Amino acid sequence: MKGVCKVCGCTWKNPCLSYKYGFCWWPTPDEDICSHCKNPEIKDDKNVIHCVKGLEFPVLSVHQPYALMLVKGVKKIEYRNWKLPQQYVGQRIFIHAGKNLHYNWDKHYSDEEPFYQCRDEAMAKDLSQMILGSVVFGESQGPFDGIKYGAPYKMYEWPVNDPIRLDNPLKFIPGKQRIWKIQF
Repeated sequence: MKGVCKVCGCTWKNPCLSYKYGFCWWPTPDEDICSHCKNPEIKDDKNVIHCVKGLEFPVLSVHQPYALMLVKGVKKIEYRNWKLPQQYVGQRIFIHAGKNLHYNWDKHYSDEEPFYQCRDEAMAKDLSQMILGSVVFGESQGPFDGIKYGAPYKMYEWPVNDPIRLDNPLKFIPGKQRIWKIQF
């Protein structure tokens, strides 16, 4: 039947999701097999979730250029003034680029070229208010004295693992500077 994948049963209203390629699409005019079931590179990816309607996924909003740095694998540690809840340790979390460029991002990375490249790309492509990809955070370390990071409070370090950048970011306007859920 047109508009229903003969392999997984997905539809436009109940698509498949790849953490790398985003939502599925119809690669043929017949619309009888979705891209995530037809394309061998996507089909064999263990991170593909078929038919996501109704499922919730954790999301963390991060100011730019840090959001882009996380999904590109440039930033290896995320710093927060709170410990990562245990339920999210080792779980894939979407990274949402916040609305604003962080006010003093260059204070910490002033002479490191990859950080300038991420800032320039985020600004040039207007990569804000969208989900850029996902990461897996390890066990929080700390708390540590925040003065080292220019903060007057204690800080936790979240090790960043397995970053994946979406080829096509998902537009999503609202965000929160904490972990929140998105439902498809």
